[in-house]
Amino acid sequence: MKKSLLFALLLLLPLTSAIEFNINSEYSQGGAILTTISGNFQETLTEENILFYRGHVRAPFNYELKKIKDIYYLYVNLLDKSPNNYSIVLEEIEYLQGNKILNENIQRNFSITNATVDFTINSGAIITEDDFSITIQNLQDKKISVASDYIISTTTDLYSGEIKTLDFEIVEAIPSEIQTLKLSSSTTTYEIPIYVLEKPRGQTPVKFEFDISSLNVSLDLNKNTTRTIYVKNTGEETIFQVKLSLDDELERYAQLSKYELFNLSSDFLYPVELTIVSGDLPDKILENLTAFSAGVEIILPINLTIFPGIVEEVTTEKSCSEIGGATCSANACDGIIEIVEGKNCCLGLCEEETSEGGTSFKLIGWILLVVLILVGILFYFKKFRGAKAPAKGAAKLLAKMKKE
Repeated sequence: MKKSLLFALLLLLPLTSAIEFNINSEYSQGGAILTTISGNFQETLTEENILFYRGHVRAPFNYELKKIKDIYYLYVNLLDKSPNNYSIVLEEIEYLQGNKILNENIQRNFSITNATVDFTINSGAIITEDDFSITIQNLQDKKISVASDYIISTTTDLYSGEIKTLDFEIVEAIPSEIQTLKLSSSTTTYEIPIYVLEKPRGQTPVKFEFDISSLNVSLDLNKNTTRTIYVKNTGEETIFQVKLSLDDELERYAQLSKYELFNLSSDFLYPVELTIVSGDLPDKILENLTAFSAGVEIILPINLTIFPGIVEEVTTEKSCSEIGGATCSANACDGIIEIVEGKNCCLGLCEEETSEGGTSFKLIGWILLVVLILVGILFYFKKFRGAKAPAKGAAKLLAKMKKE
């Protein structure tokens, strides 16, 4: 009996431990999910593999996924999410269970209650080679105190609704080891993994740049737009991490799809989406998007103008030739057609147009040519044959005159 029970447990063990992904069954409003995902995935797990549902309907969430060694760290912000039943689903993944490769979805369910956390945080696991910061906000209607414990311990007071940025130094941190930053109030606690990278000695300075020198955007009131900006590694070595930030004034209107980029290989263009919402008041600002890595900092000036009336957006969209395309008619493009500057841009080869209309015109031309040739031949024979008859009559008249 005991042997049978042990054998059954051994059979069930792979089913329960193939993928380790655990979350709480309940969370308070405004909080955050901080969890890990591990397993023998056949391909790297990405944020595109993670979907969220409210009941059976897809729901948008602010989240990020980072990998430290062989473990994935998932952060999900629950701010502005109403009480309801939700689920996190890992989709389109392949992983090993024993000696079998499975491609089944993995789902974890949770609910958001009517309670509200004391404070919220803006980040999950942090991978850094420099000093870092965490932003917190008091969600209560009273003053709270938040204790932070990372290398040294401090306490921060926040009034109702107040937002503060907590700065942390890594001077005494242990490189290449995961340490924990603990943030806590009387009823709310977060434990954030911190992984400090070890800086190699004699490392070649990193080289990277934005794909454009500046960005100009004009919007009407209460409108939004999205621009894609590329960060390019122009050096020869892979850049492990690039941090992005917006100036305070610009951050009132804009947000980035990513604030950290990882593993930029040489000549690689990393896309970052900048979403801008104009608001309900006219404004004009010139602020910067900043990228920072290994002591190197670059900036992208962003000129944002918000008009009270309807305006045509001013962009720095690349031309057809700049994206490797050519302008030709849609019927003659052997490839993908993109709309650039209001015109068709062919990203393939431009071939000679052979439409039915062109063939018809050629046929009519040939017919007209044949008709003209026939008319010319008839005219020739009519003219010269008519001339021969009078010549013969004149010869006979001349002979008759000689006889007389």
